[in-house]
This record gives sequence, structure tokens and C-alpha cells, in this order.
Amino acid sequence: MKRWATLALSGALVLSMTALAVADEAEEAEAHSELNDKQVQRALSLAEFFAIRGGDEDPEFDPEAATGDLNDTVVELRTGDDSTGWGVIYKLLLLAEYNGQDLDELVAELRSDGDGWKLGRWLRTMRQDEEWQNGSDTPKNFGQFKKQQKDK
Repeated sequence: MKRWATLALSGALVLSMTALAVADEAEEAEAHSELNDKQVQRALSLAEFFAIRGGDEDPEFDPEAATGDLNDTVVELRTGDDSTGWGVIYKLLLLAEYNGQDLDELVAELRSDGDGWKLGRWLRTMRQDEEWQNGSDTPKNFGQFKKQQKDK
């Protein structure tokens, strides 16, 4: 009789520990996917800045829709499984603008790159393009971008 009681108690203990582990994972995933107010504003600032610049030449450009789409992508990059820092997101946005690509396309292409060096090569090419650097009023890094936004 003692054996059955021990087995039942052990089984209940294992089930409760499993339930706690699953709950902890769900809480961690939920917390990881949420941005605080400052981060939400940061994502929106980046999306607005780059979306508006990207539509200057298109007469049918809808800045609100473009900002919303780009903001969704930025938030996904920041909160996704492979969470990306703000500095890298800024560099990706710069590269997307430089290459004339959507951010989603750029990220997909970089993720499919087996050797992982493509981002560095693209950044180097962009930085060496003096004509683009001189003609672009884009801040060179995320720190300068934040300062520029603060000064507005």
C-alpha cells in the first residue's frame, strides 16, 4: 500500500512541476514579446523616420500604412525569438534604404545567408559609398538618431 501512495505522490509532484515549468515558459515568452512604453515609442520613431523617407518618390505613398507595416516589422525583430538590439535594427533599416529593399526582404535574405558575413559586407559597402553618405541626412548610428529625435 505504501508503494502505491509513494507512486501517486511522486506522479502528482511531477505533474505539478511540469505545469509550473510550462507556466514559467509562457510568462517569459509573454514578457519577452511586450515592449515597454519607451521601446514602443522608439520602434514608432524608427518606423516613421524610415517609412516617410522611403516614400518620397511614390505619388501613391501612404505614410500611415507604411509606418504601421514597418513598425510591425521592427517590433517583431525586437521581440521575436532571435531578439535583435536597437542598434542592429537601425543598421538594418539603413541597409534596407540603401539597397532599396523592404526591411522584411532584407532580413529574409540575411537569414538565408549561410556564412553570416553578408551583413558586415553590406555595411562596409554602404559606409564606403561616399556619394550616398554625403547625400544622405541619415544619422550614422542609433545613438545619433536618438539624439536627433530628442532635439526635435
